[in-house]
Amino acid sequence: MALFMFDNDTVVQPKESEHFQVYDEYGFLVKLEDQDMYKEDWLGLRTLKEDGRLQMHTVPGVHMNLTQDLVDTYVVPLLCGDQGCLPKTQSEGFLKEQFYQ
Repeated sequence: MALFMFDNDTVVQPKESEHFQVYDEYGFLVKLEDQDMYKEDWLGLRTLKEDGRLQMHTVPGVHMNLTQDLVDTYVVPLLCGDQGCLPKTQSEGFLKEQFYQ
């Protein structure tokens, strides 16, 4: 599972909730690992992280600013493994074909 936080996101508040952070009763952000729901593994996130299957990325841009570079760097390896599933020339335009038809 990959979680993306866009560093200039103004749609999701707080933007850190894209990484499951929440405000406590005093208005301070609480990291995922410090929450009961993580410690008790309510959603399986702790298991995923312990198994190396939870990735958290902070990327530049505004909410869901999916660039081809971001897709090539983070999404394609998740879908296809480190070897890739398409030659570079065939993966170019993947974003446009899949998300912007």
